[in-house]
Amino acid sequence: MKKQILLTLFFLTISFTAFSQNFISVGQAKFPATNIWNFQIKNYQWAEKLQVQIAKNSNGGYLFLVLPVPDQTVFMDGDLTVFLKNGTNFTVPANELLDNEGGMDAGGMAESLYSLTPSQMQQLANSNITKIALTVRENGGTYEGPNVTGDYIATNDKIIYDYIEYINKKETYFYETAQEVSSL
Repeated sequence: MKKQILLTLFFLTISFTAFSQNFISVGQAKFPATNIWNFQIKNYQWAEKLQVQIAKNSNGGYLFLVLPVPDQTVFMDGDLTVFLKNGTNFTVPANELLDNEGGMDAGGMAESLYSLTPSQMQQLANSNITKIALTVRENGGTYEGPNVTGDYIATNDKIIYDYIEYINKKETYFYETAQEVSSL
């Protein structure tokens, strides 16, 4: 009986580990990725968070961003600037990995995928991301709500809904991005 319980626990642990892996899919390929981090984006009228995830590949990695948008004509565009805790920053050029113009998925999210060099991946493994500068544009559509186009800063600040719960857990206010990237 004891042996059966131990075997059951072992297989549950293996199953949990196997199903809790994070991946980013690019075409038909899957790449190991970090957890999704919800960075705070201030002064963006449509949402309070930018979802950020990093994956590793043989040529460096990918930076995947997801932002709620009001309609399919609003998208993330152009280069990004990533700022690190050690005071350095780097620019990630826009590319054609994911069609951002009109790139809203069925859930009302604009998705952008950027390529990272091996050097940028190394920087991300050595220092936490503090913020990401990005641009949101509209592609001449019919959206008539408040203007959402412009330059925005998403900060590595956890969105805390329950301050008392946060104090009791003694968690950090930020995501340990370097630790997760270095473990890829």
